[in-house]
Amino acid sequence: MFGLGFLGLLSGFLIHEFLPNAYYPAYIYATSAAVCIAVAVFSFFIPHVRRHIFDYASFCYLFMYLGIVYITYRNDFNLYFTLILLASHVFFAISFRNFVEYTIFAIASLSLFILSLWMPQGVNQQHIYLLISVFTLLTIFAGIRVWLREQAHKRMSNGSHLLSDLLNSSQYAVFLLDEQCKKIHYLNTTAIKYLQVLTGYATVDHQELFNLLGIDPAFVVNRFRSAPYSLQEKGFCTIESYNGQEIYFELYISKVRSLEGDNILIRLLDITEHRRREKHLKRSISVNESLVHAIPDMLIRINTQGIIQSVRTSDLLPDISISENFVGQHFMDILRPLSPRENHQQALVLFEKAKVEGGVQQMELTVQRKHKKQFFDLRLVRLEEEDEILAIVRDMTRAKEIQLALKQSEQNYREIFNSGNDGIILADLNTLLPIDVNRVTYSILGYNALEFKKLPVHTLCKPSDAAGFAQGIKLARKGEPQTITCQFIRKDDQLVWVEVSIKCTEIGGKARMMFILRDVEERIDFTQKIQRYADLFESVDMGMVVMQLEDPTDDSSFRFVSCNQFAENLIGAQSSLITGKRIDEVLPFLRQADIPARMKAALEAGEILIEDDLLHPDKHGTPQYWQIKATPLSGGYVGVLLENITERKQATERLKYQALLADSVSDAIISTRPDFTIESWNKAAEDIYGWKAEEVTGKNLAEIFQGVYVNDSREAAMNKLFAEGFWEGEIIQERKNGEKITVLSSASVITDDQGEASRVVILNRNITAQKERELLIKKSEQK
Repeated sequence: MFGLGFLGLLSGFLIHEFLPNAYYPAYIYATSAAVCIAVAVFSFFIPHVRRHIFDYASFCYLFMYLGIVYITYRNDFNLYFTLILLASHVFFAISFRNFVEYTIFAIASLSLFILSLWMPQGVNQQHIYLLISVFTLLTIFAGIRVWLREQAHKRMSNGSHLLSDLLNSSQYAVFLLDEQCKKIHYLNTTAIKYLQVLTGYATVDHQELFNLLGIDPAFVVNRFRSAPYSLQEKGFCTIESYNGQEIYFELYISKVRSLEGDNILIRLLDITEHRRREKHLKRSISVNESLVHAIPDMLIRINTQGIIQSVRTSDLLPDISISENFVGQHFMDILRPLSPRENHQQALVLFEKAKVEGGVQQMELTVQRKHKKQFFDLRLVRLEEEDEILAIVRDMTRAKEIQLALKQSEQNYREIFNSGNDGIILADLNTLLPIDVNRVTYSILGYNALEFKKLPVHTLCKPSDAAGFAQGIKLARKGEPQTITCQFIRKDDQLVWVEVSIKCTEIGGKARMMFILRDVEERIDFTQKIQRYADLFESVDMGMVVMQLEDPTDDSSFRFVSCNQFAENLIGAQSSLITGKRIDEVLPFLRQADIPARMKAALEAGEILIEDDLLHPDKHGTPQYWQIKATPLSGGYVGVLLENITERKQATERLKYQALLADSVSDAIISTRPDFTIESWNKAAEDIYGWKAEEVTGKNLAEIFQGVYVNDSREAAMNKLFAEGFWEGEIIQERKNGEKITVLSSASVITDDQGEASRVVILNRNITAQKERELLIKKSEQK
């Protein structure tokens, strides 16, 4: 626009300089140039002018074009002015952005030229056709240019639609606002869905959007006014929807440039599900911590300087005497009572190796007892996040005895080899082809002996676990035993979880690779079940306890694995204080009712044990009644439901007492619904009316007997009863055998919490004999 304005001024100066006699008034070119320069200047300061610069430019082009047409006409189509007209005609023609508008202009301007060529005097008529031809060709070329540009705009429009489709498919909600944050230019379909969930509406204005996000728009405007386009602010917000649901969002704010200028881009991502998974993960970690306490190993946490941080002993290692007094001392102080002196240096080397290399470092400890040797497995594992070493001590005496027996006797080797609960594979050290496999391994993996001999052990491992398994074999060949938990492929292509101990050993004078397989499918499945049902476990409104029978021959070996909050309240102790304890230590009164033995029998038979009315006083000495339901679970576990039924028991006793009291009075007591449907009928009512309770219960009172109200009508009595809640009077009624009797009836209405009638209680006293005596006395007085 600056160039167009200066070009107009320059052309006016040149025409006056070289064509002094030509008609070219200064107000035409000066005004045109001033308008162009003004529009250019305003576009730098006024956003509206900058956004609509093409429209203002078209107006300036039209103004200058009409001025040149008029000047050319006034100069009788002088050659110089005709050339200027041709140039301005082409320049104006190609400025159109729409081909239809261009066509209208082309037809109108050519018609104007043709008519104008005959009007002025002194025009050389022989150049008319040449001039028209030139105008026509230039107009056609200008039309081709406009058409090509229109096609380019269509392609750009298609690109805009493609970008819109791309934004609509994004998982982010996108809001595009102007630079002043006062208008929303665009929002994608995801943003519309979010707004419908949050507000119930598909659209909001800019102020409602910022109120929803809890952001001050003035802060956003000031923050991004002079900020670079690379700046992006990230935050989190929680929005409560119109139906009360809390939704968590991840929020991004940045500045972007578009054809209309700078814009503010706001993006939202729903992370509610992510937050929910984080909460579930925390619960899972808590459950896993409880399960760790059930591991039958000694756990020792050591810092990188070798100082003991914590010790957890195991009741399954009764020969190891360790106390919390070791905390703060060097870990060698705890190994001295476990191993001979020659193992101390080896343990120190292993500790340094675990610090530097990580992984699982393992060694054996031999303890000489009075009558036998005990063997323990020491594993050192570096905890990267806590920068500590975890020492795990496991009693390996049984496994060691099996290995020694294999070396001592080939005959005993086969018996021991097949007697364990773990699968054992002896394989060639190089090819890893099985040489000998015990029966447990056949059971775990489903292959027979011939099939096993053709399968290298590493091919049995799941492909995704193969790298770790191969690394364990490599370390075992170097003399470093390894233990790996992975999945093996059964013959039926099913996957099974196994814990594999890998060790290079010597059998019959030859080096062999030994794989000891322990089926941990049930343990992992149980862990997954605990994780899945963690929410249910904590949400039930009765005490829920999981116990494990450690020794099948000892009913006192039931130990607490975990319990929910309701059970903690009933027992009176936190879960962390009772987890791992025996049942007799926590609930000793169950032993008096022989509950542990009955639970063990129910577990063996796969039956459910239900025991009511277990009496046990609370800490104040008040008798409390308990109900216990024990359900067998897999893996030797038992689910126990505990419920304090003292209040229920007391309520039952009160009902029995009230029923006994009602049956002991001589007056008929009848309880009905508001519509007089009989609900209860005591013993005196049976004697007075001759109807048994089972005969009248559920029937309407009018079906049993019709009464004649002595001092009142039935309608008046009913109105008074339901208006005042009480009525009393004499009624003549019939017994079952048709005999007439007179009763003194008292009726009361029982209301509920809302004041509505819920029951009607009727007390009828048989006064027939009294009425007869009164009649005799009256007759005698008359005589």
